This record gives sequence, C-alpha cells and structure tokens, in this order.
Amino acid sequence: MKSLGLVDAMTEATFSKLRFELNDIKAAGTPPVSAEGEDLAGQATSMPPQSPAVVGSDQGGAIDGFTQGAARASRLLLAEELAVNLLTLGQRGTVRRRVSPRFNRNIVLDAVVTNGDLIRVIEVKYTTNGKLPVDKYKSSIDDIVLYYEGLDDQLKSGFAVDLIIITEEILPIQVQVKIKVDIDLANSAAPFPVRVHIYAVEDLKRMVEFGEPAFA
Repeated sequence: MKSLGLVDAMTEATFSKLRFELNDIKAAGTPPVSAEGEDLAGQATSMPPQSPAVVGSDQGGAIDGFTQGAARASRLLLAEELAVNLLTLGQRGTVRRRVSPRFNRNIVLDAVVTNGDLIRVIEVKYTTNGKLPVDKYKSSIDDIVLYYEGLDDQLKSGFAVDLIIITEEILPIQVQVKIKVDIDLANSAAPFPVRVHIYAVEDLKRMVEFGEPAFA
C-alpha cells in the first residue's frame, strides 16, 4: 500500500486548533458552560465557591473566565472522543487520532481511518445550536483537500470525509437539513465525497449507553 504521509500531530498544532475552535464556538453565541452541571458522560461535576476574602473581584472574574473556558474545552474534547469512538465502533481498519500530513504539520486531522486503499477522514465540530458560519466548516474541508492532493492516485479513489457536527441542543429536522445543504454547497468543489452528520449530545449519550455505532 502507498504511504499515507501522516505523522502524529504536534502538541502546539493540536492546541492551536483547539483554541481556534473554542473561539469559533464563543463567537457563534454559545452560552457560557456552567461550572456546575453534567459532562457528556452524565457525571455530575461541581466547583466549590470562591471566598471573597481569598479572591478579589478582579481575580474572581479571571478565575471564572478560566473555569468557563476550561469547561468548554473539556466538553469539546469529550464530544470529539465520543463521536470518533462511536463512528468507528465495530468497523474494520486502523484508526489514527490527531495526525498531520508530513508536508504540513500545521494541519491537524481529528481522525483518519484506513482499510486497504480506503481512507476516511473524520472531522468533528462542536456547537450549541449549529450556528457556526459555514466558512468554518469549509476551512476544515480545505485543509483536508491539501492532504488529499498530496496522495497517490491509487489512494484518492477511495477517499471520503465524514464531517460530524455535535450540538448541545436537539435541532429541528428542517434546521439540520439547511445546515447540510449549506455545507454541501460550500464544499461542492471538493474532489471527494463529504458526508455531513449531525448528532445532539443526547444522541451520543444514548449510543454510549446501548453501544450503538453512529452509522454503518
């Protein structure tokens, strides 16, 4: 089999991608994540209140901001882990997480699944209500196009992308359809199939509970 040209993503590049995605979520109007609530696996978490005698108002605001950002990052990463695990459950092939094309270490692919000459790239996006601008999705696909163009023709024929959108809210069907249509139009020039899947956090919880693969 021809070389896939992939290497483990550098820590700096991985964190850079995480920062950009967190900024995108915040800009899209995602409400703050409460420090007291349930994580995606249904485990209750809580933070003890800060004493005014210990933490001043300025410090308290900074700590609150850090706590909100850390909680949001944790939910994003956990959603990504659950989505990739569920999407590859029971499937043949090798799964590599957080990898980069050897020729461009600034690009980070969430997951790449290979089975013979078949290559499937999984990109996960996390949002509260699906209101990320469509260009944010297209930017991720454009990075994957760069990787695709560096592959041998033998591998290009079996190349596909699964774009997974994880939402906090359960979106109405008509909203899901509009998101998929907008993304399809934005990526119509992509030289490979881009399959868009939308799951609410509740969907992930159910799949984890019953061990259901997200799709065949």
